[in-house]
Amino acid sequence: MFFLSLVTQLYMWYVPSALPNIERPFRKLRLLLVGIFVALDIVLTNAGYLFLEASFVEMVKSCMPASVLLFGLGSGLEERSMILLAIVITISAGLAVATAGEVNFHPVGFALELLAVLCGSARLIAQQLLLRYGPDGKSPRSSGLSPIQILYYQAPISFLALLPAAIVIGVLRMRQAPLLKDLAYIFETVIILFVGGLLAVGLNFGDVLLIDRSSALTSTVLGTLKTAVVIGASWITFRNRISWLNLGGYAMCLVGVLMYQRYKLQRMNQTVANEDGHSEARNCRPSRRHIAHAVP
Repeated sequence: MFFLSLVTQLYMWYVPSALPNIERPFRKLRLLLVGIFVALDIVLTNAGYLFLEASFVEMVKSCMPASVLLFGLGSGLEERSMILLAIVITISAGLAVATAGEVNFHPVGFALELLAVLCGSARLIAQQLLLRYGPDGKSPRSSGLSPIQILYYQAPISFLALLPAAIVIGVLRMRQAPLLKDLAYIFETVIILFVGGLLAVGLNFGDVLLIDRSSALTSTVLGTLKTAVVIGASWITFRNRISWLNLGGYAMCLVGVLMYQRYKLQRMNQTVANEDGHSEARNCRPSRRHIAHAVP
């Protein structure tokens, strides 16, 4: 988050026209909530790895579309639909089956990951509201913040929220780490942090840009597909035990993802068809001049 703060600051310095004109931005509740929810999502997700395997953590995270849809319905960003309800039920049932089939289940880790899902869902909805209505919630779509502007405010808030925990953990483990004794270890650590910072910039900017182009729900549904890669990589790297019930539950989550993709595609085609129909109706409607010339 510190690296992301530096990158956004440099971008605003290089492109001053992109700098948002917001008075007392860090007193805006929506901006503060986005940064705090990002920090909580990071802390809770990483804490869950102390109790659960990476493959199961990603299976739990795959239920995020259901919670995002509920938050979206509550905030008015999503329309009520029986099809969406069926999709949420399918994804939630898949999570329940995957949880029942988990070999190394731990209730504390499961609770932490569920809290992380809620924080991540609230963060996505808050970002979408900022993109549409701005920090005050009353601005029109044209006055909403851009993805880079959201990250410009989000990153410093998240960094400050994460800093106390990072300092405490760093001080406690500094005595055990060869950080101050091995130059090769220092160089390797700096490279890892730099590459991780670049990945964080791309991940956060791409995530907010996807929300801007589609919606928070679409972002989480597409992110569910990432779980398949993580499950496979986790099994190859750590040889985590994955039961057939685990895979069956995740398959149900993927079915929900495919249902949602089909639903959004149909809605998109219907919207385009309606717009084309209205434009054709306007073009075929005779003007007053034509009517006047047609009358003898």
